[in-house]
Amino acid sequence: MTRYAFIFRDSFAITIEPFVVLDARSGNEHGARIQIRRVNAGVEPGEILAEPIWRGDLFRLTDGSTDNWDRAHYHPRFEGLQAGSRVMDPELSKDPIAWALGQLSDLKTLAARAAAPDFEAVAADLQLQVDDLCEELRIALEKSAAAARPAPAGTS
Repeated sequence: MTRYAFIFRDSFAITIEPFVVLDARSGNEHGARIQIRRVNAGVEPGEILAEPIWRGDLFRLTDGSTDNWDRAHYHPRFEGLQAGSRVMDPELSKDPIAWALGQLSDLKTLAARAAAPDFEAVAADLQLQVDDLCEELRIALEKSAAAARPAPAGTS
């Protein structure tokens, strides 16, 4: 699957990837996962991304209608690699890509809510770079959401 990583100042990244959650009890979910992550400097290639700061899971129920985004949620905080509580937002379910881009349009507030002082300290400086990538981020979210589909039953 194609993954996207937009790295800023060699310290932070916005990552976007197709994602599938298999859950026989409540139903499979698929869509795009967008994260703001720290970046480890000076590590081996492929090991550059560190712990997340914030994550949006733009998921729909696999067996639901294509406009069903009621599984979409986000995690405004992390403790190391551990995601904090799932948060639902009615606006996220209406238009998840517009919602995600809206979150990225105010990095300072996002960083404050994430309790990430290192990110908050540079958020204003990064905002123009992120704003300039808005169209590329939108395309990456759309492609990732479309690409994420669980394999049909009985296939590997």
